[in-house]
Amino acid sequence: MAVLQLTYEELRRHISRFVGVGRAESDYSSDSARLADVNDIMFSGLRSFYWPVIDAKLGTSHRWSFLEVDRPLDILSGKHTYLLSEGFSRLIRQFSYPEGSEKKPITPVPFRHLRALRATDTASGDPVYCAIQARENVDGGRTIYEVVFHPTPNASTTLSYGMEVEPFVESVSGNYDSSMVLGGAMHSETILEACLAAAERVLNPEAGPGYHAEQFQRLLIASIEIDKKQADEESAVDLWPLDGLTGGVTSLAVTKSQLQRLIG
Repeated sequence: MAVLQLTYEELRRHISRFVGVGRAESDYSSDSARLADVNDIMFSGLRSFYWPVIDAKLGTSHRWSFLEVDRPLDILSGKHTYLLSEGFSRLIRQFSYPEGSEKKPITPVPFRHLRALRATDTASGDPVYCAIQARENVDGGRTIYEVVFHPTPNASTTLSYGMEVEPFVESVSGNYDSSMVLGGAMHSETILEACLAAAERVLNPEAGPGYHAEQFQRLLIASIEIDKKQADEESAVDLWPLDGLTGGVTSLAVTKSQLQRLIG
């Protein structure tokens, strides 16, 4: 069974063939300059796809729904600071307590406000506020983020939160080459054209946008429409009562408790 989702190995093969260094990795892996060119083009193309500019004059862009994920966070009594999941770039849904706890979601505030609050209040209890900050990364790697809660938790529980993932490539050699490019099969051709358009920019920048740049913009519009449709369908599902008929609900009428959860 063939997998239609693009792999890094396949993506680099397309790029290397396009720039004329051969289709096999052995054609360029032993040449550091050629390898750097292929990787630079791939990274540039991936950035163009993951953070697309729809209107340069207005500065508008699109945020992909497949980069928005839910994650759990185990908090412990007496500990107020926690590292967030790898790849975190932005909080998109508040930290929430387990369903049925009747506790309100934790309100995010600027870190300077939380720091001022903690300087004068050392209370413990159920966290009401939180702040996210970038943690110093001394090894030259990607930025790591942490969250600080206030009051300091006085009980252990598992929170849930939504975050936007920042795509990254851990390696461009070895077994990682056969892993899938983030985006799925439906966006694979758009990603490929983004990288070939990047190759056009690198190889012949004075010529201006070429064939692949036009192809990328055409496929990008289609990919964005597909992504918006999927996001709308997921939002529509969330509008239904959350308990279901097996949870004591006997009709589709929205109750006060359900409305409070949706607002929260």
